[in-house]
Amino acid sequence: MDSKFGKCHWQQPYTGWYVATDSIFCLDRYTGRLQWSFYQAGEGPFVFTPVIDRLNSYAVNYSYGTGPDYLYAFNKYSGAVKWKVPAKKCYSMAVDDNYVYTYLEDSVAALNKTDGKAVWTYYNRDINFFAYYYTYISIDDEHLCFTTSMDADSASRLTVLNKLTGAFLWDHKFARITEPVIANGVVYVIEWGGDSEIRTLWGFDIDTGQTVFQDNKSLYFDLIVSDHKLISGIENGIKIFYNAPETGMKYAEQIPLSFSLNQNFPNPFNPVTKIRFSLPEPSEVDLSVYDLLGRKVKTLIREKMDSGKHSVDFNGSDLPSGVYIYKIKASGSCLVR
Repeated sequence: MDSKFGKCHWQQPYTGWYVATDSIFCLDRYTGRLQWSFYQAGEGPFVFTPVIDRLNSYAVNYSYGTGPDYLYAFNKYSGAVKWKVPAKKCYSMAVDDNYVYTYLEDSVAALNKTDGKAVWTYYNRDINFFAYYYTYISIDDEHLCFTTSMDADSASRLTVLNKLTGAFLWDHKFARITEPVIANGVVYVIEWGGDSEIRTLWGFDIDTGQTVFQDNKSLYFDLIVSDHKLISGIENGIKIFYNAPETGMKYAEQIPLSFSLNQNFPNPFNPVTKIRFSLPEPSEVDLSVYDLLGRKVKTLIREKMDSGKHSVDFNGSDLPSGVYIYKIKASGSCLVR
């Protein structure tokens, strides 16, 4: 799809450009044509999204317990296998100019991209490296963050290492956590426990592990970073935080997923009530009030407005007592209350 306008250029019955099922496929990003594919008889399917660098594609297959699992390195252009090493089922890997970072059978490791040999490995006997749930890796220039679950004390864990040497820096335990996201020297995760309605967004100084941000006011889902903003899906929209100098991440805005018009409050009212509505995108807005005969008695808004949640006061002190309705036109739709 076009990243700016969402226009579909092509579609195939797969899930991406480099895609894993029982085989791994390379598709042309502009046309969707198959460039190469790879299948290894007797081994498990490729079930996780590969990572890609300038020359190679890296993917893990999974045997579902019937045999060994492997991390493969492919020539990105021809599909030729460069090397494979025993690995484990994991939700994510990471790659930079020097190494590919992944979970091995009992550790996290940095592998040489030329031959797949370990440059360093990190092992902790209290960490359950064999549990594949919630296993994620994120990196920046100097750090590697990884998550594990079902450790010795049944906890999930966020661990941060020196990316160049594999040296341990710090860790924190949680009930369950999502994939870590790194931005501006802070690593963010979402924690949730037995009550799925309560989720906490945490931010930790990536060097020290000190808590620098905490928010549990929304039902948070996955995180991404874009334009120096932290963006999270929530139950009924998108919540955005920005990095404020000296004070850290601050709430910026909440973008609803759909166009909506709420019931005015108070209702009944005398003489002022508040009307709230939500816009999923910038739109020309026409919000007007009508009597029961359909006659427009007041225009409250007629202008272009940004996406987000909005409200406006309706003062009916100059109108006769009675019942009124209000109608909003925006985003190509019309809603009435």
